[in-house]
Amino acid sequence: MEDIIKLKPIGKLTELEIIELSEITKKKDIMKHIGSGETWSLDKIRSFVKDESKDLNKKYKKYWSFCIYLSRKITI
Repeated sequence: MEDIIKLKPIGKLTELEIIELSEITKKKDIMKHIGSGETWSLDKIRSFVKDESKDLNKKYKKYWSFCIYLSRKITI
């Protein structure tokens, strides 16, 4: 098996993916390694995704926020 890593812009997350992300960002033991270490509520994530979505078409944007997907693929 090999790992498959995919990136998806935060601004293109579906509602289900936003909810799944909220399950991660509400855990203190995970968030202590990210940014300021504060946990994020579902509303805060929705607001962030909405802002990122607006920025997807802006030419001056210097950075993008992505979700990383890790999945396993069976290879022979």
